[in-house]
Amino acid sequence: MKPVVLIPAYNPDSQLIDYLKKLQSCGFNNIVIVNDGSKTTCNKIFTSLKNLHCTVLDHTKNLGKGAALKTGFSYIQKNHSNLGVITADADGQHAIVDIQAIAKKLQQNPHSIIIGSRKFDNHTPKRSRIGNILTKHCFAIITGTKLDDTQSGLRAIPQEFLDEFLKLKATGYEFEFDMLIKCIKKKFTLIQHPIKTIYINNNASSHFRPVIDSMKIYFVLLRFLVVGLSSAALDYVLFIVIFLLSKNLLCSMLTARSISMLFNYFVVKKHVFHSTLKHEKTFLKYVILVLLSGSAAYLIIRLLISWHIQIIIAKIFTEILMFL
Repeated sequence: MKPVVLIPAYNPDSQLIDYLKKLQSCGFNNIVIVNDGSKTTCNKIFTSLKNLHCTVLDHTKNLGKGAALKTGFSYIQKNHSNLGVITADADGQHAIVDIQAIAKKLQQNPHSIIIGSRKFDNHTPKRSRIGNILTKHCFAIITGTKLDDTQSGLRAIPQEFLDEFLKLKATGYEFEFDMLIKCIKKKFTLIQHPIKTIYINNNASSHFRPVIDSMKIYFVLLRFLVVGLSSAALDYVLFIVIFLLSKNLLCSMLTARSISMLFNYFVVKKHVFHSTLKHEKTFLKYVILVLLSGSAAYLIIRLLISWHIQIIIAKIFTEILMFL
């Protein structure tokens, strides 16, 4: 049996009806639509979808794409067992043939997440091309994993993974980005499958707000940078104060780094990555990382001092280098 197709819809047009008829003609009989607080003028469309025997779930107000996906995940988990889920967009920008290909790929890899991967060239609307490039590189920085298309809404998800995604707090477009980060943390296998790049009327129907929604996506990286800079400032101030009092480079570095390390560890763990792992699994690894980076920083500062560079300047240069 084919996977359930889940489509979050916000103010869709009548083309969605024809799109779902084509899906059904290809054997996708389990289709769940989430009406994410659409205008009342769209009621006729959703009534037509119900008449096609699609399941329509309603939000009384617009809650965001992430919230709509979670509503669908929760319903599918309770009512459709072991079928898997294919998420698609309501604007017709995912070709039926690609949904079929993604479904087949999931059947071949029942314990992997399949991502429909688009190519972005000069024919792609500028805001979409730039947004995907930025998000792709941010994802690589945060996770160390390269994906060609981090914003693709066409994904096939085994049902066994839905619990983890339902725990995510995001409710907007950033939810799909957080899903990928969760996959990396949990070591879920990600498989990229090439799909067509389709933009109808220069992507005019998209409800994606380039500035606001992009900032939500990049906020994970922003949180990391802010905490990193705060930790560096704390480390720097403590180092200068202790060095002025003791005139001992090693003592100053060890004391300042130990205090800033504890601050950085707890803030990053709780407020940046929202990690629920126990301290015994993470703290020792973190300390080893700090010892290695701290040793490297100490040697670099000693080298710069030997070249008659002032210690304050040597400290600033070294910490910027290590931060990067």
